[in-house]
Amino acid sequence: MLATAAGYEFDVDRGPDWLWIRVRGARSAPLSSVSLADELKELIEKHFVYRVVLELQRLPKLSGNLVLSSKLIGELVQVNQHIHAHDGVLRLCGLSAENRAMLNVCGLDDLCLDYHTREEAVCGSCGPHLPR
Repeated sequence: MLATAAGYEFDVDRGPDWLWIRVRGARSAPLSSVSLADELKELIEKHFVYRVVLELQRLPKLSGNLVLSSKLIGELVQVNQHIHAHDGVLRLCGLSAENRAMLNVCGLDDLCLDYHTREEAVCGSCGPHLPR
């Protein structure tokens, strides 16, 4: 399902107890004037599911790579806090090794777990591959 908000477009899939949100990119408004956190929280509330895999492969990129700015990291923290307030979990997909290192440097590597694929995000990166 395609969902749109003021500044972003999302592909949303819903499975048993999970919500997968792929951020497709910015629409018409400049990124600086749009709160990704507010749009994601609204989308999560609409589906009433608090186990979320956020796929970031298609976010706008600089020099071919997604760069986690301090603003974007702050927005991910806001979304994570919102989800945790509902006893949920946020998992990220599609971050480069550099961006995973950035989360580590910021002390956020355990706050928003990052996985390479949707399957890893739902099942965890260690076997056996059963949903957690």
